[in-house]
Amino acid sequence: MTRSTVEPKTLKLWAVRSAETGMQLDLSAHWNAHEITVEDDQGSRQEWEYEQIRFIVPYEGTRDSVDAFLVAQEARLLLIAKTLWEAKHDAPALTTDEAKELADYATQERIRTALHPVAGSGEEIKILREQLKEVMAKTATKATSDFVRLDGIATTEILKAYKEI
Repeated sequence: MTRSTVEPKTLKLWAVRSAETGMQLDLSAHWNAHEITVEDDQGSRQEWEYEQIRFIVPYEGTRDSVDAFLVAQEARLLLIAKTLWEAKHDAPALTTDEAKELADYATQERIRTALHPVAGSGEEIKILREQLKEVMAKTATKATSDFVRLDGIATTEILKAYKEI
């Protein structure tokens, strides 16, 4: 574990470097931070003890939006960092809930890619809705009132968007 006299933030940006396709962010991630009392020949003092790993993330936005990206992606970047730490140390770092969340991200990505490799999320949802309606029609399954209501809202918004184009 790492020790410091300063409480660590979850993510620390060390550097932003230019790369062939955008930028690279040099980061460190910190977790399991807790205060400890250290006693030595100078007396006792409080320090922070925590796990950490440094890693590089590719980034395609602008330099001005890096901080906003880190705030928005903090949870996902922490999952990536813990996964890297596990591979490096051959020891667990992810909680059970985090492991499930990571599996959900991977599953979402596989579904998205399987639906259409270049489809946006709106298109993905439309494809899923249409497939669900098809299955319901083939199996004579009746849609719930919530599905009918939400599908109606989605269809109305899609038609509005098409008219605006």
